Amino acid sequence: MFSLLLAVYTVLAYFFFKNPQLMAFYYVFLGLQVVFDCVLLRTVRKGVSTRWVQGLCTTASLLIVGFVVAISVFPYPTRPAIFFPPVLVGMAAVFIFSYEQLVLLLTGYAAVFAALVLLFKTPQALAYDIWSVIPAYLIAMVCAYNITSLRLGDFHSRMRWMQLSIIDKPTGLLNKAACEDACRACLAEAGRGTHALLVLDIDDFKQVNDTYGHQEGDRVLHRFGALLQESFREDDLTGRIGGDEFLVLMKDIDAYSARERAVEIVDKIARSLSNHPELRTTCSAGLAIAPENSKDFDAVFVRADQALYQAKQQGKNRLGVL
Repeated sequence: MFSLLLAVYTVLAYFFFKNPQLMAFYYVFLGLQVVFDCVLLRTVRKGVSTRWVQGLCTTASLLIVGFVVAISVFPYPTRPAIFFPPVLVGMAAVFIFSYEQLVLLLTGYAAVFAALVLLFKTPQALAYDIWSVIPAYLIAMVCAYNITSLRLGDFHSRMRWMQLSIIDKPTGLLNKAACEDACRACLAEAGRGTHALLVLDIDDFKQVNDTYGHQEGDRVLHRFGALLQESFREDDLTGRIGGDEFLVLMKDIDAYSARERAVEIVDKIARSLSNHPELRTTCSAGLAIAPENSKDFDAVFVRADQALYQAKQQGKNRLGVL
């Protein structure tokens, strides 16, 4: 957009202004902007990091302000600068920077402009430019603070809603949809190593609710989720996929280690899940390995679920492996 606007202004300036210095600035900055746009297009196609995006935004800001400062100071030293103050205020809203970065950029732009005005402008133009840039700078600071505060608040709200949409509240784990989607994506690109899918089910969970009430049932679910989170790596996926059914995807793990860890979590839950000695709360689990069995989530899940059923049939509180 800025390149198109600059090109239009360059054409208009050629016909309406007869200042060679002004036209030189137009040609130079138009060329720089075209080069920048070419780099930007190549970068967008390749995909870049946040650091690169920040660098591109800073470069674009420097090009715009540099052009405005140049045409405001050098071609007509006897005339006041009418473009720089609104552009300075606009910089606070156009680009997404942190407040600290905006303060640094806006202060630098205002200082460079003031220094050049002091060096090259006549006293009459100097007085106008200095007294116009001071309120523009203050307004830009206020705008920068308000805009960054609003953007930060909006970001936190979006993150909060995103978290609520994927997190199972009673357990703090991923909910069914989020967990299954994440597992599908992980298994579909498997190839770097072996992954293991573990399905767990709390044994006789209905008895907990019937005997001690739903509050105790919720406490058991919360404790179960906490035990899963502390027992597996941060990179592993853990979620609740049913009333008393849970899912864990252990990434990049061999079959022996996956089985060993699954046995450990079954034993750990039997030891520490319930606060009531007379009602021992345990779980059963089923384990399947991918991609040894399949890279397709549904196929691997069926295998793990069959192994869970086998564990239930064999007396519960154990691990089943097919």
